[in-house]
Amino acid sequence: MTRSAVEQIRELEAQKAKLISAAKAEAKRKVDKALSELNELGFNYRLVADGHRMPRLKTARAGGRKRRVSNVACKICKFRTVPPHDARTHRGQSKKAPFTKQELAERGLRRA
Repeated sequence: MTRSAVEQIRELEAQKAKLISAAKAEAKRKVDKALSELNELGFNYRLVADGHRMPRLKTARAGGRKRRVSNVACKICKFRTVPPHDARTHRGQSKKAPFTKQELAERGLRRA
């Protein structure tokens, strides 16, 4: 009895799926072996299936929101400057104190 073309296609597709599955299993075995060698050397690698993303670590966002300084007196200096600054500008100081005239000039600021 002769098989129809549709039956032949189904059989070929089933064969194809088996071959792809076997090739995938062989490749995964090789990758797992290589990853175990890397992990023994102290690296932390793992295989993740397509579509499963690793959780992102919290990092500084380069394109994130920019903080805006309002044009009010600094809480530490108790005066306004041009361009405006706020208490975040003082974070490099070990003891928070108003800027001197010299420090203002170094930062490109002047009293308003």
